Amino acid sequence: MGAHTLISMLRLLATLAATAASAQNAKLVVVRAANNYAETLNIAERFEEAKAWLRKVMPVARRVLSESHEVTLRMRWNYAEALWRHIG
Repeated sequence: MGAHTLISMLRLLATLAATAASAQNAKLVVVRAANNYAETLNIAERFEEAKAWLRKVMPVARRVLSESHEVTLRMRWNYAEALWRHIG
């Protein structure tokens, strides 16, 4: 992922977080956006990038949402998909 793409992604996340009503909603918006990005990488068959991205953001999701939150579990699903599809 290029530096320009990462900067654009972080700006988008900051904008989305600023529009959320509460701190918890802001966290949820940011983690959902990170998961959507990973899902987009999987769809584009950029599995190495998806795995690297998810390895960075999954610990954050577990910390700010919880291990059993729906979005955290979807992130884990996307990681498993990237692993599985990269092998196949």
